Order: sequence, then C-alpha cells, then structure tokens
Amino acid sequence: MSTEVQFSYFHTANSAPTPIENPGYANVAGGVCVADPTERTSGAIESIAIMFAVVLIVLVTALINWSKDLQFRGLQQQLDKQLKCLVVRRGDMRQVPSTDVVVGDICIIQYGNAP
Repeated sequence: MSTEVQFSYFHTANSAPTPIENPGYANVAGGVCVADPTERTSGAIESIAIMFAVVLIVLVTALINWSKDLQFRGLQQQLDKQLKCLVVRRGDMRQVPSTDVVVGDICIIQYGNAP
C-alpha cells in the first residue's frame, strides 16, 4: 500500500465529526487518556468507588429483605395459632387450631365472620 493511499484512508477515517462515527479519533483519544498517569489514577478511584457503592446497595437490600422475611414469618406463625377451624371429629363438632386439622376431619365452611 502506498503512502498516499494510507494518508487518504487516515484522512477519511478522521474527518467524521463525532467519535462515534470516527473510530480513529476514539482510538487517539483513548491513547491520550491511558498515557496520562493522573487520569489513570482518578479513573481507578472512580471505578473502586462505583464498585463499593454497588456492593453496599446490594448488602443493604439483602439485609432489608431478610428482616422483612423474618417479620413475615413471625406474623404468619401468629396467624396460624389464632386461626380456628370448625371440624367434625369422631362425630363431635369442635373448634381446633388450623394447624391441628388432620386427615379424616370434616371441615365446616361458614359464610363471613360467623364463629
């Protein structure tokens, strides 16, 4: 390839107005940023700060979800203890906690909040 063709290719590649349309410009700009040692250090600090923030957000979110799950389980256990079912067991009608219903019990379904 002759020098004129190479220069023509380089000129065409670098004549686009934005870096998105101009990969040659983006490479040159990237090379300048990498060559500046202060830019490299601040970039590393920014990357570490972003990673730290993401990890912190994930941990706080996990802690909140775990706390809500514990509260929900405690509430569910209280509801299970308070919930009573009207069943027919061995010919007798009685009220038992919902956790004590066994196979063979006939559950009486009532409309509304009637006991």
